[in-house]
Amino acid sequence: MPRRSAASLAAAAMLALSGSAHAFVQADLDKLETTGSCVDCDLSGAMLTGKVKPQADLSGANLTDAFFEEEDLTGVKLCNTIMADGRTDNRDC
Repeated sequence: MPRRSAASLAAAAMLALSGSAHAFVQADLDKLETTGSCVDCDLSGAMLTGKVKPQADLSGANLTDAFFEEEDLTGVKLCNTIMADGRTDNRDC
């Protein structure tokens, strides 16, 4: 493979891999699981199905690319919360 093609392929691969990789903070997920709330937490990309309790406070949390059912957020406080789809939810501010 010509040197220029290999370099182009490597650059394209790096761009693809750097895309939208999100990693939650394990301490934040542990806090959610133990206390039931997680204000200003980074839960991006986390598996949250069944882990979010009613009346939890997720104000200021980052849920970008997190996995959960919409029903999981019934009764949950959301204020300046970045949702899985990237929009900000301020319903409880």
